Amino acid sequence: MPSFNKHTVGILGGMGPAATANFLRLLVKSFNEAGARTDSEFPKIIMLGLPLEDWGTTGAKDKLSVEKQIREGLIWLSRQDASVIAIPCNTVHEFVKYDPRIVSIIDATLDECSGESILGLLCSRQTRESNLYNRPGFDIRCFSDQDDIDSVIEDAMSGEFEDISDIIDLAHDCGIQTVILGCTELSLCSYGYSKYDVSVIDSSAALARAVVRRVASL
Repeated sequence: MPSFNKHTVGILGGMGPAATANFLRLLVKSFNEAGARTDSEFPKIIMLGLPLEDWGTTGAKDKLSVEKQIREGLIWLSRQDASVIAIPCNTVHEFVKYDPRIVSIIDATLDECSGESILGLLCSRQTRESNLYNRPGFDIRCFSDQDDIDSVIEDAMSGEFEDISDIIDLAHDCGIQTVILGCTELSLCSYGYSKYDVSVIDSSAALARAVVRRVASL
């Protein structure tokens, strides 16, 4: 088994807190699946929850302010000697500069979509408008009624987690076989009653698995 405990994982979260807590749960689960069992077999995990200002359901109200807060958070984690950094929020990746220690949630998610060129994307309005998921080789299709998605995200941030099976079913009606939950609040929602055989890629879970792989490779 890889020596996970020789490394430090930094989590820049708080966007929102429930989604960050869910990511930590998924990260522990992924380390379990990779062989970690006892406390001493896990890496050191440091989590910084940012109560982001100028931030809302639809994204950044002041992009310069949000970018500054993200940068300061990453500096703090670097000072704690984090060798791998995860940011369990899709939207703020618009403000993240390349750093080899950072595992991109966008890259991690798309890596799990290999073999599927047409993807349905459920995400925040800002993630949609910033085209974060638009990469060569993928045909990304967003759902037309963004207001519905924003409402689900807002409810999740308030602690109310809806069943989004009906929304996922709409993807099948549009000929889409794989749907990305491109907002970590959506990872908290249930979708166990979908009528169709639609594959769902959870960006939070994909990031957790990618972080474990990165730590194992060090």
